[in-house]
Amino acid sequence: KNPRLPLSNWCQLLTVHTTMVTPKRPTTRRVESSSNYYMVLFVKILFVLVILFMLPSLVEGSRRRKRQKRNRRPNTVKGIVYRRRLDCEADCMEDIIYAEEAMNCIQECVSPACFEEIYETPLEPGEIDLDKANRLQSCAEKEVVEIRREERQKKKEEAQEK
Repeated sequence: KNPRLPLSNWCQLLTVHTTMVTPKRPTTRRVESSSNYYMVLFVKILFVLVILFMLPSLVEGSRRRKRQKRNRRPNTVKGIVYRRRLDCEADCMEDIIYAEEAMNCIQECVSPACFEEIYETPLEPGEIDLDKANRLQSCAEKEVVEIRREERQKKKEEAQEK
C-alpha cells in the first residue's frame, strides 16, 4: 500500500533533500595589491582619454577622404560647374549670411546666358525654385561641354596649320 503523506510533509522532504545535495562552495577571491589595482585603473583611464582625443582626427580623416574623392576628377563637367558655383558663392556672399538670399547673384554668375534663358523674372530674396535650379545646372553643364568642344576644335585647327 502506498502511504499518503500530506503535501506539507512532501515539501519538507524536498527541501531537506535539496539542501543536503547542494553543498555551498567556499568562495575564493584573489587578493590584488593596491599598486596593481591603481596601475590597471590608470591604464584604463589613459586608454579612454587616447580614444577621446583621437576621435575627432578619425572623423576629420573620413571627411578628408570624401573631399579627395569629390576633387579626384576636377576637370569633369560637373567638377567645373561645381568650382564655378563655389567661386560665385564666395563673390556674391561677401555681405550676405545665407546663400538663399544671394541665389540670383550666384545663379547669374554661374552662367549668365542660361540665367537669362531660364529665369524670366528674377527670384525674390530667399526664394528657392529647385526646378529652375536643376535646369540651370544642366544648361551650365551643356555650356561647359560646348566650350570644351570649341577648345578642342581650335587645338585641332592649330595642329593642322603647323
